[in-house]
Amino acid sequence: MARLSQEKINEIRQSVDIVDVIGEYLSLQKKGRNYVALCPFHDDKNPSMSISPDRQIFMCFVCGTGGNVFTFLQKYLKISYIEAVKKVAEIGHVDLSEYHLDVVSRPIVKENVPLYQMHEEAQKIYSYYLNTKLGLEAKTYLMKRHFSDELIKEFRIGYAPLQATLYQAFEKLGFQEIDMIKSGLIVESYQHFDRFQDRIMFPLYNQQGQVVGFSGRIYKPTQTESKYMNSPESEIFIKGQTLYHYHQCKEAVKEAGFIYLLEGFMDVIAMYKAGIENTVAIMGTALTKGHMQALRRLTHHVRLCLDGDQAGQAAMSKAARELEEAGFQVSIVVLPEGHDPDEIYEEHGQEGLHEVLKKF
Repeated sequence: MARLSQEKINEIRQSVDIVDVIGEYLSLQKKGRNYVALCPFHDDKNPSMSISPDRQIFMCFVCGTGGNVFTFLQKYLKISYIEAVKKVAEIGHVDLSEYHLDVVSRPIVKENVPLYQMHEEAQKIYSYYLNTKLGLEAKTYLMKRHFSDELIKEFRIGYAPLQATLYQAFEKLGFQEIDMIKSGLIVESYQHFDRFQDRIMFPLYNQQGQVVGFSGRIYKPTQTESKYMNSPESEIFIKGQTLYHYHQCKEAVKEAGFIYLLEGFMDVIAMYKAGIENTVAIMGTALTKGHMQALRRLTHHVRLCLDGDQAGQAAMSKAARELEEAGFQVSIVVLPEGHDPDEIYEEHGQEGLHEVLKKF
């Protein structure tokens, strides 16, 4: 098979507009003949990256990072040059079937591979049990809370049965007990308890869309445990780097031009029920630099929509200050006292939630 010539590489580069490509990853603003964005390659507080549609290049005038569309994808996605060329060819619909392209695989942390695999298997198991007799009461609860089958499928919601199920399944699949414990899904004991029992299960994802943890919710009046139980932090689940719905909201954020930052994943789901998809939620922790770096890749317009109670208001003030100091444009949505978006949707429906969201 032929190797790529410089002429073919030039054809690939010219098949796309660098503004369109970078615009898939960053929020752009037009400034004269060019576009500007917050630079993702340093801690940028004011838009310092300039993208030139005429010259088809980008340049950050603070950290000095610059180049063409291949350079941007290499640095932003942390991929090789040839992978960047292939990605641009795919975007520009350039046929490369006759060419031989050697792609060096990116290094992965081998020790973490079983953790990702076990979480994916656990999600499948939980989804299965939600649609069995054991999960009937949990499924009924969800339906009463306006969770359609489509919604359950979209958010991959499941059910962890009362009896232990994961250890035996993981053992059959050949996972080591030490990795089961490291995953956080199995509690270290001679009986190998499942961490989550008799709870409705909501998978939590990293920024690449891999399942890295769960949040389990009680659903029966007789259950006296904490309403929510989250996975413990692990090698793959770090709360300060996790934003619920992040990998699913990118197109909606790009279309809307801003993002709602919420306090919990149930608020994200309530907003989704109301037709609002440009949302993310923090996972039981204060806003971190990791969260802000992730948000910066999507937009620099944030609407804070934290709970209307005293703790939520305090958290909102602190988050607003930190976001503004980091260069974000921040608006605060004023929620009724003691209410969150999930409760507003339950009480007042889609119209009621939309009405509240106008108050910023």
